[in-house]
Amino acid sequence: MGPGFAAFQCSLLLRISSDNTSVHLKPTVAPAWWQESVHLLLQFCTGYMFFDGIFSLLLPNNFVLKDDDLLFMIHHIITVTYMTSTRIIGAGHQSAMICMFHGEFTNPIHNMFYFLEESMKLACCSGVVAQTVQYINTFIFASTYVVIRAIGAPSMLMGYTCYDLLANGRKHIPLPVILFWCALIWAIAIGSMPWV
Repeated sequence: MGPGFAAFQCSLLLRISSDNTSVHLKPTVAPAWWQESVHLLLQFCTGYMFFDGIFSLLLPNNFVLKDDDLLFMIHHIITVTYMTSTRIIGAGHQSAMICMFHGEFTNPIHNMFYFLEESMKLACCSGVVAQTVQYINTFIFASTYVVIRAIGAPSMLMGYTCYDLLANGRKHIPLPVILFWCALIWAIAIGSMPWV
């Protein structure tokens, strides 16, 4: 997954952003404003994955990746691949949004965890109140992460999403793509386990 894969992803994104016909998903009962909203959310999430990978990992580490960092980047590449391919095909967007919801639900609490962890290093912000807030936030983050990522996400992502894609997705999505997407979902769910 080197520069060639990144170039492939960028070319796909450029194609999508320059192709106005990709805004409209396959025929569905959902109103046009809903379909366009989903399209915009998928674009936003894809952009976030690029931003997070570049500004949270690559730039601070001078583009040198450690083992854990590599897993983090693979997670982002898989997520971008999944979301981009749903936009190209024009179907599977509900599955992608369910995956993003379960994957990013704990993100605000996680960001607060990092904020509090860094603030504890400052003399002004390491008092008893700050330590208590950090302790409470750590407990809330760990609890929600385990419930959402270790219990909820696997059952929802691997059960409902893969089942729905296989049972209902065949109307608009070729079987090899569905199997590829299910493999990506499993890879993300299993790859997230070291952080639990």
